Amino acid sequence: MNDEFSDEVARPVWVKDPETGNVLPVERDAEYQAAMAQFYAAECEHPNKIPMRVPIADGRTQVSLGCTVCGARIGSAMSQKDREWVESLPIIREEWADTYNSRRGEQRRDILLALARKQFAARGRFTNSYREYLRSPEWASRRAKVLKRCKGICEGCGDAAAEEVHHLSYRHFMNEFLFELVGLCEPCHDRWHIDGEEDRFRS
Repeated sequence: MNDEFSDEVARPVWVKDPETGNVLPVERDAEYQAAMAQFYAAECEHPNKIPMRVPIADGRTQVSLGCTVCGARIGSAMSQKDREWVESLPIIREEWADTYNSRRGEQRRDILLALARKQFAARGRFTNSYREYLRSPEWASRRAKVLKRCKGICEGCGDAAAEEVHHLSYRHFMNEFLFELVGLCEPCHDRWHIDGEEDRFRS
């Protein structure tokens, strides 16, 4: 994909809706940008910083300030001249960072899910970025390669003409591997969706 196209149409973020099982795109529009800016502005401000022993790679420990909320190490190493004081310090705990990062991950997923549901209600699966992508020379080239690979025969039934190119995965959306795409006839494409994959996302 060329840089010009990438700048014009940013790849959507994907989130799974636990209620329906559908994987929904989140278009990176102004509302997304504002929500993410607010999310990142709410990072831990280290309200509880105390001196701690921090294990380092060679098995020794350093002393520095650590946040008991997020487990972050703050600032540079402190003097260890007073060994008795150093030995009295707690060791920074990995679970602080694990718990904090897990909570932040859940918050981000909640934000993305709310945006995805709102965008889906307004536009369906065909977001603006998806529509633009389908009109791009990049998609036309990729689609032609898939239809050439299957020799124009549906990879679902092996009989009918392949008229559509379907995504098996959206992991690399807008920069797909060819093995993530298959050529299908319309009945097979419909059957795939009817049988319970995602809501129709026809290419």
